[in-house]
Formats: sequence, structure tokens, C-alpha cells
Amino acid sequence: MLAIGSQLNAQDNILKKKISINLDRSNVVELLNFISDKYKIYFSYDPDILKTEIRNNYKFENETLYEILNVVLDKNIDFKIINNQVILYKKNNTEIKPQTIRGKVVDKDTYLPLIGATVILKNTEPVMGTVTDGNGYYAITNVPVGRQTVVVSFIGYKPITFDNIMLLSAKEKILNVEMEESANDIEEVKVHAYSRKENALNDMATASARSFTIEETEKYAGSWGDPSRMAINYAGVVMAGDERNDIVIRGNSPTGLIWQLEGLPIPSPNHFDDLGATGGPVSILNNNTLSRSDFFTGAFPAEYGNGYSGVFDLHMRNGNYNKYEFMGQLGFAGFEAGAEGPVSRKNKSSFLVNYRYSMLGLVGNMLWISELPHYQDLNYKINIPYKKGNLSLFGFGGSSYIKFNYYYPVEGSDVMWEEVEKSGSKTAFSGINHTHFISDHTRIVNSFAYSLRNPHTDEIFKRNNENMGSCLEYDDFESNYMLSSKIISKINRVNLIKAGIRVEMTKIGSVNYNNSVENDSVIRIKKIDFRKDGLYTIYAFTEFQHKFSDNLTINTGVHYQHFMLNHTQSIEPRFGLKYNYSQKGEIGLAYGNHCQIQPFFTYFFTDSINNYNNKNLDFTRSHQFVLSHDYAFTRNLHLKIEGYYQQLYDVPVLKYDSTFSIIN
Repeated sequence: MLAIGSQLNAQDNILKKKISINLDRSNVVELLNFISDKYKIYFSYDPDILKTEIRNNYKFENETLYEILNVVLDKNIDFKIINNQVILYKKNNTEIKPQTIRGKVVDKDTYLPLIGATVILKNTEPVMGTVTDGNGYYAITNVPVGRQTVVVSFIGYKPITFDNIMLLSAKEKILNVEMEESANDIEEVKVHAYSRKENALNDMATASARSFTIEETEKYAGSWGDPSRMAINYAGVVMAGDERNDIVIRGNSPTGLIWQLEGLPIPSPNHFDDLGATGGPVSILNNNTLSRSDFFTGAFPAEYGNGYSGVFDLHMRNGNYNKYEFMGQLGFAGFEAGAEGPVSRKNKSSFLVNYRYSMLGLVGNMLWISELPHYQDLNYKINIPYKKGNLSLFGFGGSSYIKFNYYYPVEGSDVMWEEVEKSGSKTAFSGINHTHFISDHTRIVNSFAYSLRNPHTDEIFKRNNENMGSCLEYDDFESNYMLSSKIISKINRVNLIKAGIRVEMTKIGSVNYNNSVENDSVIRIKKIDFRKDGLYTIYAFTEFQHKFSDNLTINTGVHYQHFMLNHTQSIEPRFGLKYNYSQKGEIGLAYGNHCQIQPFFTYFFTDSINNYNNKNLDFTRSHQFVLSHDYAFTRNLHLKIEGYYQQLYDVPVLKYDSTFSIIN
């Protein structure tokens, strides 16, 4: 605390700055401009609150800014310091209600609460801050709204700085913090304001990985609040097309991307979904429910499997466990409403729910306009902590459709056929995580989840505006049940081990018709009709991390994958080495062997005599090597250079010469 206090007290106190003024026949605005020009003190205010028609002689000699403002400003005007600016406002109607920053501070590896950790706000006078309680919780009240910088420190742990935290007047900020224990013996405590915000949350990340905040998805040009669209701003990442958010990472197929939510694999979280795809026009996941997450572009840790392109490892935030809050907004993405609050204040349990309906869909419904996209989605999370662990229920669901009209006149008659094609999809995911602390250094996480994907198209035929009935064109579905368990043990401050196993059971099915209007009637021809149950896949992994020092870390691991349909299996080694040669520079070296199961429908395509020629297809596999160098010139400018090599092999291709393959 003394170290923190001495650093902050050394900063200039704007209100205590000594000022001399000698102005004749000047108004208050001219006075403020004089102070700004001479003393580089900047003011922000609504000009309407100041009386510019009154002129006075202002004479002050070595008086503080605080004393001068109290003299020259009207009694109904007050002032405060926010981010090194003097904010002037009316006391009675323009003062913005302060807010609260609250959350929990835990050990990054064990998730155990850190008792007595210091949480302060930078650039506040007097210093605003607090310490965590016996359960690791903290709350800083009466915080001015706007962008704030939060510094968290604890003896034996690396300090963390959160820059530009946006605090809104209508909503408390929940800021949960995971701190990394220092590998070095404690000799002295140093608090650094510099923090590498781009570093990934995952302990085992070495190279080609970075974390991103949800605020970033709102700031990047063209992101539309979508993590996928935001990611195209990273080097080596491009979008397959403007109309969809499928992303190409280092030349790989978009289907090689892994989506995860709260540590569990999820289907493509996008509206207008297709089986086998990992993108879509609009994301189902809502920014208002997400928290800081990770994005990997290659050679990722052993925890991630069944993908070779990249990983979106997303996390949902917990709801406010202290007060009920509600939100509503209307924008290009649609009408949105949300609620959060405590389930029980006693044990800090909370709920979070958010619903959205498309803006274009609302317009189409009100004005009877066709060919506009309709979609709606729901995101939710319930978090229930208890003495020895935590239980959380989370998920999302979305449905979408768009209609197209086609007209077919019958030659030689006045008959007009109309075809209304309604194409869309339904996607849902729900998971349960149960975390239990076996000891102070070991926790086990057991999970169960269910997901569903259902792209479909229906056709309605009308003859001279008379409805002739609805015909199914295609109806695909893929449902998945998964059960997983993993254990995380922090042996000591320099050794960490993770291990886990996951079993998935998948059901798929498809019905496909060819519908057409011929000879003044509707012709239906069934093309595909099949259903396959009990497609089992087993995944397992183990990871080990050793910190030689705070500057040198090695990560090793192995991922195992077994597809029971044809007993195809894969043992994939992973390796990473990271060296921080200075506070601002680091070098990373990583290798990974990765594989992916083919889209399930691929295994059941038949030839003309109904032979399953694809049933014994192997995984698509990849060797990936990455060498990275990252150097931060300042807090706001860093240069990251990565060289990578990738070898794809065992990629399914056609039996005859063709440029077609699974990866394109």
C-alpha cells in the first residue's frame, strides 16, 4: 500500500496547482481559456451554464486552482477531475450519478480467492481503492463515470492493470480478476503500471494467441459487435466474404475453426447456419453477455482439439450479484432487452439473460416487406458459488429465416404459380459446469452439454393466390450430447498440470426433396432421407507447465482423439516456450500437431449402388510451427512479428483429378 500511495501522490494534483492571474474586464470563459493556455489545464463544460455577459477584473497571486474556481464560479456550478480534465457542471441537474466497480480476485490457476488483494483506481485524488474480503470480493463505490484505469496487486503475484474500463451511469461494472503467481522468490514488491493486455487468458498459450475484450469488438471498424468480424483486423486473418463472418486464418478453410464457450465446444454460434460451417451472416452470441476471451491462430495448447485453423475461446460474464439491473436498446442489429441481478445476495449467486429481435425483421413485419432477414436469439447464464466450488448454467439459442418469392406463369393460360421459399436455421446450446475444489491447489470441473443445429427450407406453392400447401425442400439436423471432466492442479508456484477427458455422442439426419412446378402441378422427388445415431467421439488431453522464472516458461502437452465410427485416432503433441527478455519484449516458440474429423454427413454419402465409400476417411491433419517476437514501445503501441510454417496432410480429395478437396 505504501508503494502504491507514494507513486500516486507523486503525480501533480491539478486542483492544488498554484496560479497567478491579472485580467481586466474579462468574462469567466476568457478566464478559463487563459488558465488553459498558460498552465495547460483543460476544462470541459456546457457553455450555456456560464454567464459570459458579466465581466470582472480577476487578480490572483499564487492561489490554488481550487480556491480560484470556488471564487469565480456561481454557487450552482461544481467541478471535479476526470482523466486529468476539470469538468464543470450544474449541481442541480447535470451532475452524473457515480457508479460502482465490483468483482472477485482469484488465483489464475487454482481459482481460489485472494484475500487482501489491493484494487485501486489510477488518476483519482484522493486515491480511490479497496482490498478484497475473506472470499476475494471487492467493491469500489462512488466512482465517476467514464473511462477508468484499475490496478490490482497482491504480494507474490504479478500486478495487473486494466486500462480504459468504460463505466456507465446506468450500470455497475463487474470486473473479475485472475492473477498469476510470480515464479520468483519475493525480495521486494514492485507495482508497474504497464500491463500486456494482449496476452491470452489461457495459461498454456505460448504464441499465436491473444485475449480481447468485448469493448474491442465494438471499437474495431466493421466489427458490428461480432468477435469474428473483429478478428479480421489481426494479421493473418481475413474474411471469406462481407456477407458472412466466416474467417480464413493463415489460408486455412473456415471449417477448421474451433468455437468454445465456458471451456466447452459449441456449434457455430451464428444465424442462418449450415452444417459443417463455422460462420454466418449474424452472430447469435450477444456482446452484452460476454467477457474477456481468447483468440488463437495456430499451434494452440493441447486442451483444444478437433480443429486446425484457430480457436475462439469465449467466456460469459456473471450477472450483478448485488443489485437488479435492466437494459434495453434499439440499433441496426435489432431490438434488445436484458436483465441481471442476484439470485441470492448471501452467497453472491446471480443470473443474466438477454433477448434480441432483428431490426430488419421488425421493419418487414410492420410494412409487409418480404426478403428481409428475420432472426431472434437468447443468451443466459446462472452462476451459483458455494464454499467449495461453483455451479453455472449457461447457453444460447437462435432462430432465423428469410423468404423469397418466385413466379411461374403457365404458358397458354391465365394461371400464375407463386413459390414462397422460406430458408432458415435453428441453433441451440446449453451447458452445466460444476467446479469443486478438492484442495487449495486442485480443482475438478465436471460438465454436461447439449447442442442442436437445424438448417431447413420450406416451400409454399400458390396457384392464382390460392394456397396449394407447404412442401419441405430440405431439413438437416445435428444434435450432440457431451460429458467431460478435467482436473487442474497447481503443484507449486512453478508447476501446473491439467488433464481432461470428453465423450461426445452425435445424431445426424437429413431429408431432401426436389420440388418444382411442371404441367400446372407440383412435382416432388425425394433425393435424400437418412438418419444416423450413436456417432461417438472420445477426446483426452494432458498439459504441463513449468516456470523456470518469471521470464522463462515451457508448456508441453498431448491431445488424443478417437472417432468410434471407423476407429480413426490421433495422438497430437504440443509444445511451447516463452521467454520475456525484458519487461517490454518477449519471444515465443510453439509447435502443434492438430487434426479434425470430417463433417459428419461426408461419411454417409453413397454412390449409385449405395456404397459408403467415405466411411473410412481419416482426419484432416496439420503440423504447425510458430516463432513470434512481441515488443511494446509504449503502453499503446507494440509490434508483433510471427513467422509460421504449416503442413496439411491426409486431406480428403476426389478419386479423379480435380482441384476440389475438403479444405476448399
